[in-house]
Amino acid sequence: MTLSRSFIAGSILAITAVCSLAGAAGSMAPIQNQPSPWLNPDGGMVLAWVSAVDPKGNSVRGLKQNNFHIFENDVEQTIDYFAQNSDPISVGIIPCGSIECAEVPLTFLKTTSWAEEYFVVVENRTNQRGGIILQNFTTDISVIPRITPSTHSAGVLSLGLDYIREAANTRKILLLIAAGLRMGSSGGVSSELVLRRAVREEDVQIYSIVTSRFDEIESLEHENKSPKKQPDPLYAEYIVPALSRATGGRAYYSQFFAADLEKVAAEIARGLETQYLIGYRSADLTTNGKWRQIRMQVNAPAGTPELTTWTKSGYWADKPQGK
Repeated sequence: MTLSRSFIAGSILAITAVCSLAGAAGSMAPIQNQPSPWLNPDGGMVLAWVSAVDPKGNSVRGLKQNNFHIFENDVEQTIDYFAQNSDPISVGIIPCGSIECAEVPLTFLKTTSWAEEYFVVVENRTNQRGGIILQNFTTDISVIPRITPSTHSAGVLSLGLDYIREAANTRKILLLIAAGLRMGSSGGVSSELVLRRAVREEDVQIYSIVTSRFDEIESLEHENKSPKKQPDPLYAEYIVPALSRATGGRAYYSQFFAADLEKVAAEIARGLETQYLIGYRSADLTTNGKWRQIRMQVNAPAGTPELTTWTKSGYWADKPQGK
């Protein structure tokens, strides 16, 4: 009989929980992350992963529902679902291949305290999909493959989105390390299609480390200043930060030096230690298929420093049936 990764992951978590209880009598016993009591939010909710970090980039645990306020198109919504989650994460790594980036994936994986699984997807223009899975899902960080430098395309991201569906864990991350993303079509898909897919697949967040080969990198706020364009991430001048912001991840800008890249990778890992899943039913019942902005506000508990939060920048409303 072949056991699935999800069964194995669940068994390991269950064994860990039992061992933690058995050792509770020891006052110096290390704290173990416990699987969250998922309540399985029902359909019709808008779900958003939320990260909250302190000034040092460390994730903040123990926040309550009343610490958060979520807004859709600047209208505050009623939170109907709230859960803190520190469960393991499945990670798809899209490395840049340059010598400066060589240790970044390993630094990210070593910094985490959760036992994650990961895979590696890389560019391959001769492949029909525009990329290949260089390393299948594994928990062995000693087998991270070395790759040659290349730019990234929509095909690589699309392949990563496909493959991460097989992940064993609830939280799913794509980590993209690149100077940018080639626009246009690759592997039969366009950059626009990839962005729309990534936003709709709410359980996948894209985190990116963008090197400073670009002196100026526009953010989604740039588009809000144009009266001719609705606040839609498709209009972002650079697709990489737009993908990250739209999916609830984050785009980091780094100097193109190994030490700085690894520092950023470690900060991302620390920020993912604990996330919150927030759900609400939109007060806007129209089905016009338009982009709706999401904004998160958090009130830090008394006596604690100001917190930084990020979540997905919005979602597309449902369209009328038959249109």
